[in-house]
Amino acid sequence: MDRGKARIKDIAELAGVSHGTVDRVIHNRGEVSEDTRQRIQQIIEELNYEPDLTAKTLASKRTYQLALCVPDPATDGSFWQSPLIGADKAVSEIGHLGLTCKQFLFSQADPASFTRCLEQIKQERPDGLILAPVFPGESAKLLEYCHQHDTPYLFINSDMEDAGKLTFIGQDEYQSGKVAGKLMESHHSEEDELLVVHITPFPDNFTHLQRRQQGFQACFSNHKRLHELSIKEKSQEAVDRSLVEYLDAHPQIKGIFVTNSKASMVASTLKKHQRPLYLAGYDLTEENLRFLEDETIHVLISQKPYDQGYMSIKALFNHLVLNKNLEQEYKMPIEIIIKENMNHLNISNLL
Repeated sequence: MDRGKARIKDIAELAGVSHGTVDRVIHNRGEVSEDTRQRIQQIIEELNYEPDLTAKTLASKRTYQLALCVPDPATDGSFWQSPLIGADKAVSEIGHLGLTCKQFLFSQADPASFTRCLEQIKQERPDGLILAPVFPGESAKLLEYCHQHDTPYLFINSDMEDAGKLTFIGQDEYQSGKVAGKLMESHHSEEDELLVVHITPFPDNFTHLQRRQQGFQACFSNHKRLHELSIKEKSQEAVDRSLVEYLDAHPQIKGIFVTNSKASMVASTLKKHQRPLYLAGYDLTEENLRFLEDETIHVLISQKPYDQGYMSIKALFNHLVLNKNLEQEYKMPIEIIIKENMNHLNISNLL
């Protein structure tokens, strides 16, 4: 028998059970004894059996509609373009099996825009939801709707604990903050002071930024050398004004850690005002890569946003269509990008 070409009938004969018993194990439904289940599962693995997805889904004539709710790259930066491209790629690969995905985009500076998306999603009544839970309070209202209508959902990029999600696809924010802290520590003396910069209108809402800061701070025993600056206006003028004023008041600062994808804005200020400080941040946006090229930004941490979007579609497809169990979380690798490896194929992710 050719591996990979086994039929359910072949598995049933080898296991000494009925066709229906094998079918129940494959689709995880119905009562099957644990011994029988393990025997069938072992044969499935040995034969490398794969179900005929096309035949199964086309025969069901069922279409699954997903909702993808993330920040709008037109208002929140090019980082969010990558998850959308990744999701589109996944849909293009499996859309013929009865899967569609509708995008709902909001502004991180405008909670009302998220509320509007929430109402639109309710009207669409999707079969599954992919959500970046930027606003925890408003997100909880949407998740309550999902619970009431048995709509499965997962989170990407940022997480909400104990929220009944299928899974989380994203980075370990605390660990990535520690990586940034280790890098910063290796480039500075114990006397140098360091600055953590948040550029967001709602810093208290963004728990993933706070976890990055906590991981960063864990690398330093003397927290008195660490500073924090929150810039709530997202204009370059506001960043220039706030950052220069703070650096003038604290001349011992030698390094800056930006907790989101806005490192390019800090880099622009440093370059304009000739402040050659060590600068670390997140994400391979076009703006950040330009400053990494000229080494105004010294290091970026990649979250692989393209992969997050791609995997989220595949995960919901596996759950809804194939009845597969998902892992509790799928952690993205913490990739350290410097000028010398910024063009490596493994981290390009179709920017």
